[in-house]
Amino acid sequence: MEKGMRHTMLLGLADVLFAYAYDLRINQGEHCVESAWTISKLSATLSWFEVSTLVAALPESLEVFVRAGV
Repeated sequence: MEKGMRHTMLLGLADVLFAYAYDLRINQGEHCVESAWTISKLSATLSWFEVSTLVAALPESLEVFVRAGV
C-alpha cells in the first residue's frame, strides 16, 4: 500500500472511531436505535465521503469533530 493511501485510510479510520467513541460516551456505554445515525452524521468519512489527504489533517479533523459534537 502506498504511503499516501495508508495515511488517508488512517485518517478516515480515526474519524469513524471518534464518532463511535462520542456515541458510546453520550449513551453511557450502550448503543441505542439512533447510534448508527449519530455516528454517520458526526463522521465526515461516512456522511460526506470526505477524504483527508493533508499531512496536518488529524488536528483539523479533531477540530471539525469537536465542533460537530458540541
